Amino acid sequence: MGGGRSDAPAATAAMAAIAADVAEESRIPVALLGGYLRARAAVAGTGRRLARRELDACRDRGMEAATAGVPLRGVVDAYLTATWRAWNQLPAARAAVDVAVLRSVARTVLRAADDTVAALADGYQQGQRDVIRTPLCQPPVRQIRLLNH
Repeated sequence: MGGGRSDAPAATAAMAAIAADVAEESRIPVALLGGYLRARAAVAGTGRRLARRELDACRDRGMEAATAGVPLRGVVDAYLTATWRAWNQLPAARAAVDVAVLRSVARTVLRAADDTVAALADGYQQGQRDVIRTPLCQPPVRQIRLLNH
């Protein structure tokens, strides 16, 4: 399934530019896209599922979005937009020699996008729970001092 290694630097630069453009248009910090496009390019080239560490990173981005007050819809839209915009830059898609290979790459990319959105939403929900609980569980230090005096 592989895309050529010689395309890797150009693809990496293209993915970074796409992430920056999507983040700017979506009005979200580019850091919320994390290494998603690099991970997606890697899975497209190998056919593997996203690794646990990659999904954990997506969960972390979801938590960051929730605590920063970025709407979940905006984050999901940015990830999906980055996915379709980056399609033509994927070495695996560009190197596909026939329709069967291209379908396999597409299936892998769509599965990665699906897994990513689920992880983002999971992290976002956790982040919202943390935001709601924080004031109740951890009052600011100044309030604690006032209550003790």
